[in-house]
Amino acid sequence: MAGAKIAVDPGSSAIKYAMAGGASGALAALATVDAVTGRVLLTGAGALEPVGRESDGIRTVYAMKDGGIANYALARYLLRQTLDQLLKNRILKPDVYLCLGGGAGELEQKALAGLLREAGARKVFLINRAVSSAVDGGWDPEKPAGGAVLDIGSGTAECAVVAGGGVAVSQQSNGAGDAMNEQIRRYLREERGVEVGFCTAEQIKKTLACAVMRTEEIAMVAAGKRAGGEAVHFEINSTEMRFVLKDSYEQLMELVLSVFRETPPQLMGDISRDGLFLTGGSAVIYGLSDALSRSLGVPVRVPRDPAMSAVRGAAGMLRGKPSEKARLFFSEL
Repeated sequence: MAGAKIAVDPGSSAIKYAMAGGASGALAALATVDAVTGRVLLTGAGALEPVGRESDGIRTVYAMKDGGIANYALARYLLRQTLDQLLKNRILKPDVYLCLGGGAGELEQKALAGLLREAGARKVFLINRAVSSAVDGGWDPEKPAGGAVLDIGSGTAECAVVAGGGVAVSQQSNGAGDAMNEQIRRYLREERGVEVGFCTAEQIKKTLACAVMRTEEIAMVAAGKRAGGEAVHFEINSTEMRFVLKDSYEQLMELVLSVFRETPPQLMGDISRDGLFLTGGSAVIYGLSDALSRSLGVPVRVPRDPAMSAVRGAAGMLRGKPSEKARLFFSEL
């Protein structure tokens, strides 16, 4: 497919991708490998199943951690798998547009660009993830008005205010999806005397997490073990989860308020009218957008499938021939 343009967002939980005017998807950013030889055994969704169930002969290896590269060899392998999946019979190498948060340093940017070129990219361009997420939410980079994004990923949460030409204000926090999972695990260990795996904590969060009281309480049964080793099944409900994750929600609120305190008045006027775009995998937590809107005093909008906002927004900017103004947001690495 000659002249292909692909947006790639290498997150801690998944490598997300979208082709300009074409397919999109995600590949889990981990693999199970042979503990002796290092040979990759399973990738993608298949690699998620054994997490927490590994034997002595199998290890789970993560390609990314907290927005950075955790394992170069695996990151290269998965990025090549991503490009090959999109362009099975490519003749010309594609141009890849790398979506990264403001916390990614120059060394990290160049390292990822190098891995993408090794994986088959012709050229690699950088686009700020907040900018492309805002575009997916409805912000128009062709107009002078600013926009605001709170992106809650797995490893990091970032709040940024974007304006013509780039990012005006940006801050990051570690209080994101993985931190919520650890908070759930710590609560169950300290208050219930129950140990659960990371995947169980993730399932509890996806099912029960809520930032406001639900009109009808829901519950689920999960499995874990006592300190003495005996297996246990226990029930946990949404009301309990609301209080378990209260500190996480407050941390996200403070992150946005801290950015807003540094935002120029004219841009705050735009945000008060157009709102904050809430993106990332944890954007769908029940009642989070409403709780943020009430506390911040601005509308909060959640795009369709917010976990894919960064690559979908970037791919949208690449359709056809990008304008001179749109090209300001891309820089070649």
